[in-house]
Amino acid sequence: MGLAQQLGDLNIPQMVVMREVVGDQVAQIFLKYFLQAFAGGQSFELAVRQARERLEGLEDQLPCATWLPAIVAHPQAESLTWNRLRSRPLPFSKLHWQRVLQSAVAVTLVVLGIRALGWLQPGELYAYDRLMRMRPPEVADPRLLVVEATEADVKRYGFPLPDGILAQAIEKVKQHQPRVVAVDIFRDRSIAPGGDRLQPLWQQHPNLIALCHVGQANNPDNPGIAPPPNVPENRQGFSDVWLDPDGILRRFVLFMQSDYQEACATRLSFAGLAALSYLQAEGIEPKNLSSDRIQLGNAILTRLPSDAGGYRNFDNRGFQVMLNYRNAPQVAQRVRIWDLLAGKIAPEDIHSRIVLIGVTASTANTSGFFETPYTQWGQSDRQMPAVIVQAHAISQLLSAELDDRPLLDVWHPWIEAFWIGGWAFVGGAIALSCPRTWAWGLATGVTAGSLIWVSLGLFVGGQWVPVVPAAIALATTGALARSLPQKQG
Repeated sequence: MGLAQQLGDLNIPQMVVMREVVGDQVAQIFLKYFLQAFAGGQSFELAVRQARERLEGLEDQLPCATWLPAIVAHPQAESLTWNRLRSRPLPFSKLHWQRVLQSAVAVTLVVLGIRALGWLQPGELYAYDRLMRMRPPEVADPRLLVVEATEADVKRYGFPLPDGILAQAIEKVKQHQPRVVAVDIFRDRSIAPGGDRLQPLWQQHPNLIALCHVGQANNPDNPGIAPPPNVPENRQGFSDVWLDPDGILRRFVLFMQSDYQEACATRLSFAGLAALSYLQAEGIEPKNLSSDRIQLGNAILTRLPSDAGGYRNFDNRGFQVMLNYRNAPQVAQRVRIWDLLAGKIAPEDIHSRIVLIGVTASTANTSGFFETPYTQWGQSDRQMPAVIVQAHAISQLLSAELDDRPLLDVWHPWIEAFWIGGWAFVGGAIALSCPRTWAWGLATGVTAGSLIWVSLGLFVGGQWVPVVPAAIALATTGALARSLPQKQG
């Protein structure tokens, strides 16, 4: 009984003790009958009583055997039953949490290793596209106007658009004093008729930007394309982009220095030149902070490393940034070139804007369309014309400085590792806290949903975080930790 008092100090709610020292036979027989009754559904007290009654057969060998077992219980303790004990979660010792932590670290290291091999890149890029489409809706950029040659315009004027038509469009636009006119049409050679009318315009208007293409050396499928003749280098912008392995355009190049620039000698992209020309009129000049960082007013542009976010060893030539598409039905106001030439466009739609002139007719310009995060299931009608892609890139740069719209960036690899490890530990903690399989599955699903919404919130704020690696770590650590309570028990 002295031992019972010592055990009582440990706040054990109920226990059975022997009043005197007894032999193994009495203890074993009592325990056998007690467990049979208790597991059969009897309460703790009734099971002890029935087991004591079964000891009456030993009274001739051990007098007072039925008197020996005694219940010691806390006054406020509830009566125990076998079913209640089964449904009660097992207490978790320090050892459990140590094992969960060890499992989380191990799973995190494995996930990081698999990620470093590039095996998660397709899934991470798919998740990136989903986050891009889940963002809140935005409005069109009021600083841009796209003058497009549609299917009807191509049928009317022909393709490529003749120099005379292009010259008329530029002259019409210039009448209303746009801030920048950017012609997203290659014109390395004259397209009759009207060459004598177009050529002088390139020299007369200092805010007229021409297009060229750097291309790749020794690659006949990607040759360089020169700008129009006699256009100064400071008014040339290259069109080069690099697609991801799945053919989707998620990045754009702002600056590039290439050894192969025979046809296109400029270092500045078409979209970058148009945006910087607009911002210079606002008194904003780019400032080099380092080889990988450029300050544009209050905005900081950071060059993507080759292992940025979900990427692994992509082609990171030049100063590349993620293309933060504007989540709007139209990135900017769009008008047909025929409407412009017919005088149907209001002057205020052109005045002080960046006016982009390009072709959106898919039948005549099949190579000028791109798969984007908004293209679903390879639908060609969801592909984006090159001039619209340029509008998105220009709008991104303008909005970053003038509207404080976030630029997409990625965390340092160490921060990503802690992010993944944190979700792994959460998965293990859920497994310990939910002993029933259905509860664990439900809690894990809710937590995975929370992961997606947290990631979306960060994405809207300009941070692309590892969603897929974190989800894998969450589920895997939880599955491993599921076995710990049973083993410990």
